[in-house]
Amino acid sequence: MFLVIVINIDAPIVRCPENIEEDSFTNEARVTWNDPLVTDNVDTGLSATCTPPSGSSFNAGSSKVTCLAVDSAGNTGSCVFTVIVINIDAPIVTCQGSIEEDSVTDQARVTWNNPPVTDKGDTCLSATCSPPSGSSFNIGSTNVTCSATDTAGNTGSCVFTVTVNDLGSPIVICPGNIEENSATDQATVTWNDPSVTDNVDTGLSATCTSPSGSSFNAGSTDITCSATDTAGNTRRCVFTVNINDIGSPIVTCPGTIEEDLVNDRTTVTWNDPSVTDNIDTRISATCTPPSGSSFNIGSTNVVCSARDTAGNRGSCIFTVTVNDVDAPTVTCPRNIEENSATDQTIVTWNDPSVTDNVNTCLSATCSPPSGSSFNIGSTDVTCSATDTAGNTGSCVFTVTVNDSYAPIVTCSGNIEEYSATDQATVTWTGPSVTDNVDTGLSVTCNPPSGSSFNIGSTNVTCSAMDTAGNTGSCVFTVTIIDIDTPIVTCPGNIEEYSTTDQVMMTWDDPSVTDNIDSDLSAICNPPSGSPFHISSTVVTCSATDSAGNTGSCVLTVTINDIGSPVVTCPGNIEEDTVTDQSTVTWHNPSVTDNAEIGLSATCNPLSGSSFKTGSTDVTCFVIDSADNKGICTFTVLIVKRTSSLPEYLIGIIILACVILMISTALVIYCRCRRMDNTNTNIVPKNVVIPAISTHINSVYYDDSQLPADNATEQDMEHIYDEYKN
Repeated sequence: MFLVIVINIDAPIVRCPENIEEDSFTNEARVTWNDPLVTDNVDTGLSATCTPPSGSSFNAGSSKVTCLAVDSAGNTGSCVFTVIVINIDAPIVTCQGSIEEDSVTDQARVTWNNPPVTDKGDTCLSATCSPPSGSSFNIGSTNVTCSATDTAGNTGSCVFTVTVNDLGSPIVICPGNIEENSATDQATVTWNDPSVTDNVDTGLSATCTSPSGSSFNAGSTDITCSATDTAGNTRRCVFTVNINDIGSPIVTCPGTIEEDLVNDRTTVTWNDPSVTDNIDTRISATCTPPSGSSFNIGSTNVVCSARDTAGNRGSCIFTVTVNDVDAPTVTCPRNIEENSATDQTIVTWNDPSVTDNVNTCLSATCSPPSGSSFNIGSTDVTCSATDTAGNTGSCVFTVTVNDSYAPIVTCSGNIEEYSATDQATVTWTGPSVTDNVDTGLSVTCNPPSGSSFNIGSTNVTCSAMDTAGNTGSCVFTVTIIDIDTPIVTCPGNIEEYSTTDQVMMTWDDPSVTDNIDSDLSAICNPPSGSPFHISSTVVTCSATDSAGNTGSCVLTVTINDIGSPVVTCPGNIEEDTVTDQSTVTWHNPSVTDNAEIGLSATCNPLSGSSFKTGSTDVTCFVIDSADNKGICTFTVLIVKRTSSLPEYLIGIIILACVILMISTALVIYCRCRRMDNTNTNIVPKNVVIPAISTHINSVYYDDSQLPADNATEQDMEHIYDEYKN
């Protein structure tokens, strides 16, 4: 008799809670959780023990918690989860008070000690300020923010103010000293505003003690200009306005004095000129020559001047004239007659002779002068001479120019007319006529305006005659241009069907008629006999007559596509699966077409679909723009396998299992035999073959070792314990 004991070696299953995250304002936190769930294949009511236990204090960071459960067979199951304590308390950054600096520029460099930082978790934290210490700050107030971040990523900050005070006065630049001249006792003076620059403010302007545009007395005046910025800083500049007296005395002369010649000289006297000045009084004038002098025949200028205390000189001039009243004697040449073929001619003559009672070597001036151009007809020429006293003598003679010049006839430009027939009536505005003598002359044209002209060019001559019998003419051309285009009649539109990408097409020549030319023929583009691709093509046929007029017509050649696309499917596909279906993909079928490119096929089912076990036909098709359809088909075969292992491995595994079972049976059989000379088999009592998960090494008992038939459960456990030991 022997005992077979089944030992439970299956550990309990312990299921921990999910990982836990806790926020804390300190460096630790007390964390609790629900008890882990424990299940066992034998025991019920098992509970797990966690280390550390629920309700423990956890430091900031990650901590592992291990929970264990032990069943009655001593098997232990466990699980692990993580408790994460997150420090959310920000560091405390303490800024210093506000800082105030003075500057005479637009900026100042400011430094300070770093603010202290305290934190419940970290030590040795330092703050970073923006802007940093040592930065340049503009005039005015700037907030500085200082912040520190602990190892948990919490950031604390503080703010203080840096104020830079403006102590720089504006720079005021005056214009240069101004000097003005004035002919009166005052002058209005203007200047450009002084320029003002400041280290901070813009748009400042200066105020002057006397504004630009003021009136200034003669002499020097200092002008002070100042500007104040928004910080109350003031600066000034000074310049001088100097008014110079340039007002000359006003000297008023007597009027012009005129005396007739008594002998060869005449004594003339006058009252002293009057003198006034803008400043000085009691100024007298001095005249050159002085009053009471003797004057020659003719005009003499008398200059009278006065000078004021500023050195300004004023003067006036008047004339004393001693008149010679005897005119010169002028003798002209005889009358002159000339012939001319133009409207003018140049005529010359000898100078007239001149004699005078006083002057010698006088010469006469003729109007028109000798060498002038004279118009057709008679012209009086007056020749005169004037002595130094202004006395003029003259004489007259006649210049006659006879007309031998034909009228000038100016035709209009050449005329072009367009006609759809063989003739055209043409009118024009009469040519203009000019003559060196006559006006109102008329013109006669041959052929006259309003005549009919044949197609081509015709010369028209227009002429006019003046009263002297001189005749002038001009010629212009009238051209009649044919504008009637040939009439081209095309054959009707053509339509063909093709399974290829192009077709050679021919047609009858278009007919051509014209109002003038015959035997004209049309040229088509593209020509008859050309290849035409699938689609509609417009053919233009045109003909040009001898005048360059072109007529045309249009016909349409349409080639219809009846060729289906060629779709080439992939080969049949076979897939293995251990389930009832499998996802299958393939490359898209290739598509070619006689007319189009870039066509793609659509398959049903689609590539990437799930296919059930067995055979499935896949149909792929494409339709071109002409509605021609191409189709191909292939097969997808899904084969279900009972194991994902190769068949040869399955065979090896089965063979190994059979050998193992036979070996186990032989061991049990041999160890159950009596170890005596009778070799009698002992059939153990209460033998139970253990489960696959239990392996008993060398169970061997004789009758003396077997428990009694009435053995209790405690007796069986005692025997089993002895066996194990």
